[in-house]
Amino acid sequence: MSERLMFWRILAIFRTTGTHATIFRTLEHSSQSRGRQNMETRMSACGVLCSDCGAYFAASKGPAFQQEVADAWHRIYGLNEPAEAISCAGCLGPDESLFHSSVRCTARRCCLEKGFKSCAECSNISCELLERAQSVWDGVPQIGASLSAGDYDRYARPYCGHRDRLAAARGDTKSSEGGR
Repeated sequence: MSERLMFWRILAIFRTTGTHATIFRTLEHSSQSRGRQNMETRMSACGVLCSDCGAYFAASKGPAFQQEVADAWHRIYGLNEPAEAISCAGCLGPDESLFHSSVRCTARRCCLEKGFKSCAECSNISCELLERAQSVWDGVPQIGASLSAGDYDRYARPYCGHRDRLAAARGDTKSSEGGR
């Protein structure tokens, strides 16, 4: 199965089950590859670097930026999102400020109900909701391996290493996945 077809199938599952988790946890770090130092970074409930995602506050960066992201997502992942739909202010906000696929996320709803900023705060480390949310992103490293360094950094890196990132936020020293 091609990497793009695999991603499409994962996305179809994601869209029908609402398992995309993008609830944010604030972390301090520097992101040299994006030109930021000591700035706030947002991690989703499942460990994705939301603040490095192309959709994160994309509307405030203008229509040209939104079109660039929409074009890249189409080229890389086969997604057909209209440029004006490319924007997300974070899952802890109201539903209307989210990327459309995040609204139905059951892990997001669970975190909101519990008052958590991420799944790292939860004592249930074998949560089915979290596993479904994380599984959405498991195929991205394989897709990212075929990209240029620039495309990888901008359109795949934020979704890679999510399991390790969440484990680190929990203080778990075990590592299960590798990076690029």
